[in-house]
Amino acid sequence: MSVAQPSKWRFTFNLFIWASAILLAGLIGCDEVRVKPKASGEDPSTQGDSAFSGQYTKDGKGGLFNNIKWYHYDIENHLVWPLYDVYQVKTPSSTYKIQISEYYGDSDSAPGIFAVQIQSGSAETTLRIEAQGCGNPFTNPDFEACLKDPNQNVFTYLDLETLTLTKWTDDQAQNEFGWDMAFKGTDMKLNSGTSGPSSVVGALLKRFDFFFDGRGQASVPALIDKANIQNAKDAFFNVEINPGANYFLPDGIDRVVHESYWLVTEKDGHRSVDPSLWWIVQSKEQNAYAKFHFLSLQQVESETSLKLEYYWQGPIDETFAKNSKVIELRFSQEDSEQKIKSLCFDFGESAAGPCAQTVNWQLQLLIKDSDWRIRTVSGGLGPYSKIEADAIESGRPAQRQ
Repeated sequence: MSVAQPSKWRFTFNLFIWASAILLAGLIGCDEVRVKPKASGEDPSTQGDSAFSGQYTKDGKGGLFNNIKWYHYDIENHLVWPLYDVYQVKTPSSTYKIQISEYYGDSDSAPGIFAVQIQSGSAETTLRIEAQGCGNPFTNPDFEACLKDPNQNVFTYLDLETLTLTKWTDDQAQNEFGWDMAFKGTDMKLNSGTSGPSSVVGALLKRFDFFFDGRGQASVPALIDKANIQNAKDAFFNVEINPGANYFLPDGIDRVVHESYWLVTEKDGHRSVDPSLWWIVQSKEQNAYAKFHFLSLQQVESETSLKLEYYWQGPIDETFAKNSKVIELRFSQEDSEQKIKSLCFDFGESAAGPCAQTVNWQLQLLIKDSDWRIRTVSGGLGPYSKIEADAIESGRPAQRQ
């Protein structure tokens, strides 16, 4: 799946919109969706939680290695020590366990020479990866000049299936599907989001407590202890793949329902939607769920209409409803007395309105001109293809296949 780079967004916008919504229930006609009245005062801007809990991914900072630091920097000796974490990396074709077990070659003066343990099923290997990039100013006298040279300051790209290693510039890698992980000095990235065109995601599978002190800080004496290092390397093979792993969002993607997936910019500049992608979102109480996709986006002069189809699963429902519903949200950017900066939608009540008054909302929609931002109240899953979405009969984690 090709993922476009998200456009810049400012939340300090001055947008006056009024909203109305119409519910089309399958093929049986139209019912009115209640638009709840605006309370006094301004709507709070609901920010996504950067934490990740359960099997649903919450809105937050994207990228496994943007959230989880794989090393500890020893500032006294200017050395980098791996933390020996075990990561789970999911590619379009397989799932892998990964452990960074070494960062230096034959001596401390040769940084960026990795030893990486890789396991998928019964196949396992330890791969040596030379990915110094520009190194650092302590080991590279031409460090500053190297940083400015895009042909030297490059990542080493790894295809986990073939174990092929390739050096590309960032621009070259943007269009390459033949890599899953990339290494450069202490930087790492996965092929997804703003880093590449694929859909590789990662999760932290295991962190070893014996490398940390009582305050939770990495301990250099513990990290250089040979018995600890060997225990961590051996334990790697006993850690099991977790089918319900808590994958971080792709690099550069900060929201589950990100516009780089569903929002399409046509050649003439007009916006449309990709109706083939589906998501599941959960309620704030994490006991009700909506499975939905976007049907259409139309903009005529100052009015915009966004249409979604969804299946609802309430707190006492064992599965999603058999019949879908269609909701059409209409926005106008004309000045009016209703100065709503955001609109929240409750799938269960088929109700839309200011977030302060829509108590049980699952989606928050923000729009500025042609730019959209959608946030979830308690996380989501996706995007899925239609076939994948149809196979998911329940949003409850214990029941999902």
